[in-house]
Amino acid sequence: MTSAPLSTPPGFWTTLRLLLLTARKRGFGRGRRQRELFGQKLGKKGADWQIILVLVAFVVAALVNSVAALFIIDATKAGQRIEIERQGKLVVDEWFLSRLRWAEKESRNQSERLVNLEKRMGANNYDIEARTIATIWGGDREVIATRLRDAAQFSGAEAFVGTDAPVFGLAALPASGALAAVTGSLALLCWWMMVAFQGEGVEFDITRRRHPMWEWLFSHPAPAGAIFLAEMLAPIAANPVYWCAPLCPAILYGVVYGAPTGVAAALLIGAPLVVAAACVNKAFEIAVVLRLPPRSRGAALGLTSWIGLASMALIWANVLMTDRPVTVLAELLAPFTPPKWPLLALFLGQQSDGSFSFPMGLLFCWTLAACVIAGAVSFSVWALEADSPAASAPSTTRRRKANTGSSASARTLSIARRRCGFCAIAARSCRPC
Repeated sequence: MTSAPLSTPPGFWTTLRLLLLTARKRGFGRGRRQRELFGQKLGKKGADWQIILVLVAFVVAALVNSVAALFIIDATKAGQRIEIERQGKLVVDEWFLSRLRWAEKESRNQSERLVNLEKRMGANNYDIEARTIATIWGGDREVIATRLRDAAQFSGAEAFVGTDAPVFGLAALPASGALAAVTGSLALLCWWMMVAFQGEGVEFDITRRRHPMWEWLFSHPAPAGAIFLAEMLAPIAANPVYWCAPLCPAILYGVVYGAPTGVAAALLIGAPLVVAAACVNKAFEIAVVLRLPPRSRGAALGLTSWIGLASMALIWANVLMTDRPVTVLAELLAPFTPPKWPLLALFLGQQSDGSFSFPMGLLFCWTLAACVIAGAVSFSVWALEADSPAASAPSTTRRRKANTGSSASARTLSIARRRCGFCAIAARSCRPC
């Protein structure tokens, strides 16, 4: 009687697809477990709204990344506004500036100008503009209205800068000072931290033990490279925030270059940055799982999830709060003279002559993503090397340990050593080997 022939081992792309689908199902299971925890706290069991919750999660993820783009734009404008106010001018809406210029155009002398200002502007227009400034940038409305009236009476339209002026916005970043560059770069870093520390989902069950599954995965007759790549890309497959993250670069590039370039930036620039963020998150998870005891792993990974949630809350606070965080940040940095950070300028493709170039931005983002991915993989390999007790043991001790134990254990270790992809990556023996 002949035995049935063995099935063909899966290839690289088949293994990658299966493991990414498993990561997606694991994300669904984690969400179900979180709903169970909330149900236990409430003392009742709710209905299964999984499909609706998934759709809502994608909508919320798209909104978060879109708001993050506005957060970066507002941070840049907050720095520019303070720089303009240092020059003795105020940033106002275009309609307010146009009405002020119209009142000055009909005046022939100073006394007539003051009369026309009171007639054309009135207290109502000052209050409307003051309310707009207080809503966008914060501050007391009455104080702002007084500043607007005094500046209009003493200096006229020369004391104001319109929001559509070429010295205001992302397109005016080359002509801006160091404060706008710093605030915009910090906001860009905040968005990337939000994406990088999301992981496969929000962690509420921080007491759950976590054990590495790679020894079991690498014992299968599957390509080790596909298993390692699937582990690195697992956050993208499980978390909708990563799927919608390219919206932020798309909006930023659309503001500077136009809508068609923004659509191209979503794929050409957003995708590599998202992969780099997922690799950073997974590298930290590998280090935590291999270096920390089982009871501490959940707390450490929960801390990273908290960092991602804090960054997301900061971005939402910029929209919902009256005193915006970007205004507070710009005011805190205003007394200092920080160096001009080129991160946002390089991200947008700013050249040395002050013009913007999409190929330059593409080259910088690809280089940055490649360096981050290489650093994440190197950090993972370092965690594997540091975790291996055989890395620092003498060769005679390793041979003595290998000769002890049952024959079944020896065969198991031999199979693991032959098929373990981490040993091939780290060029050392991992814990099961």
